[in-house]
Amino acid sequence: MRIRRNDSGPGPHLEWRVRLLGGGAILALAGIWADLPWLINGAIAMLLIGFALRFIGGDGDEAPDADEDGPWDGGHHRGT
Repeated sequence: MRIRRNDSGPGPHLEWRVRLLGGGAILALAGIWADLPWLINGAIAMLLIGFALRFIGGDGDEAPDADEDGPWDGGHHRGT
């Protein structure tokens, strides 16, 4: 497990973290409105899973593949 403190990127699993945050917020509001403790507990679990995704896998330190087609190759622009 590695905590990124100086990384300016959004981090791994951003899409799933946003989905879980939105779903957890909707479930929490519905549970509060309907006064259903089990629904509120499910929302809390959903939010904790989204929070845990910040700390697992995909730290983004992998170097790009040499065969990858991109505009840059070894620091030199291919077009020039």
